[in-house]
Amino acid sequence: MSSWTLAPVARLVRRVVSRGASENVFARASRSWVVAPGEATRTKPAFALEGQLDRVTGWVFGDERDQRMSVAGRDVVHAPTRAFRFDDAVLVDGTVYVGSVGHWLLPRAARVPSLRVDREIDRAAMYATSNGNRWFGMWLVDDCTTYPLAAAEGTPVTTDHAISAPMRDYEARLGMRPTRVSAARLRDLVLFDDVGHNASKRARYARNRATLRASAPPIPSPGVFLLRGLAGDRRVLSNELELAEHLRVARGFTVIDPLEAPLDALLAACAGASTIVGVEGSGLANGLAVLPPGGALVVLQPPSRFCALYKDMTDRDDQRFAYVVGVPDPEGFSIRPDELERTLDLLPTADVPIS
Repeated sequence: MSSWTLAPVARLVRRVVSRGASENVFARASRSWVVAPGEATRTKPAFALEGQLDRVTGWVFGDERDQRMSVAGRDVVHAPTRAFRFDDAVLVDGTVYVGSVGHWLLPRAARVPSLRVDREIDRAAMYATSNGNRWFGMWLVDDCTTYPLAAAEGTPVTTDHAISAPMRDYEARLGMRPTRVSAARLRDLVLFDDVGHNASKRARYARNRATLRASAPPIPSPGVFLLRGLAGDRRVLSNELELAEHLRVARGFTVIDPLEAPLDALLAACAGASTIVGVEGSGLANGLAVLPPGGALVVLQPPSRFCALYKDMTDRDDQRFAYVVGVPDPEGFSIRPDELERTLDLLPTADVPIS
């Protein structure tokens, strides 16, 4: 089946006429409903040495006020999970079009948008997000958590782009069988708004955690240090290897590189640890995916880009969140071993299951 669509052109014309004003695609839904209600909670303070935030010079994934409140502990109202149905949509070049309104998920492969549609799906449910398509960590903690909702509504659909071998391994372990689409007419489409850390999302994430832990029997250890090295967006901890070796010798930590270790070894090590330590970024999601309630995530923060995004998840899952902010140096930033040691000493003794 091959046909043509003028949706990208219509969107371009609409943006020109409206002088760049955008419209939320969810406003075009023919029907919407609440999948799971929102809820209010009170979060606990993070664990950190006094004065750490005084070193921060930049904030990402949230403004300064919001992130200061997050690590201090606060009252939070978590959004409900909602579903939106569209009677006719087109997915081409990483964008879902409903009429002349686009919902961007992936950068276009070419400068000129494609107008060709090569398949048709009667009942599709999209679980992919733009953040999940860009960052592995967001894919693992968010998109993979939304997947069961999509599978229950129709054909679970995601964008067609290259993914790593470990991501395919994660999909297999979680029983994910997505349909990857580059250009298709979606006669009946469901999109989700699943950002709120409500009880439904907590339960779905817990099921994924249990599945992953069962796939790689835990190897007990006091903790795991996840190396980042030069991977991903630049945030170089210049003395990372020194810190990792220090924790290995002083505290019996396992040191592991998520990009080099087989997924079995990575999951088994992280599932058996009560504490996960590493530089802020997507690599920590490997540990968070199998960290049980009561465990701790200790995030080594570059001063130029403090991020408390993972704290929302540790709060949701009854885990502990700690952080150390580094100081700038010519290579990136560094963290003193004694500050990391004293931060670890702030954590209560964890009593977490290892099976």
